[in-house]
Amino acid sequence: MNLSMVTALWARLGERTKIIAVSVVAFLIGTFFGGRGATATANGRYVPWGNGSQVAALLDTQTGQIWIVDESTHKFRKGPSLPWGF
Repeated sequence: MNLSMVTALWARLGERTKIIAVSVVAFLIGTFFGGRGATATANGRYVPWGNGSQVAALLDTQTGQIWIVDESTHKFRKGPSLPWGF
């Protein structure tokens, strides 16, 4: 099967079918290559937060609350919250 045959078949398809086919292929490619990146660039609700120090902390992006890991109990404790008026 050569390229002219594929081109001829593609030309016979309607515009709506072409758009659906391209969107399905784009979705599949995005699913395969889109995965989750490094933790520092995660787009979830809780993202790593730090100012260069060795203190492990998370930022709650919905409330602006910072959660700091307590070294003695290994649990999260509330830290300062961020103002939203900036």
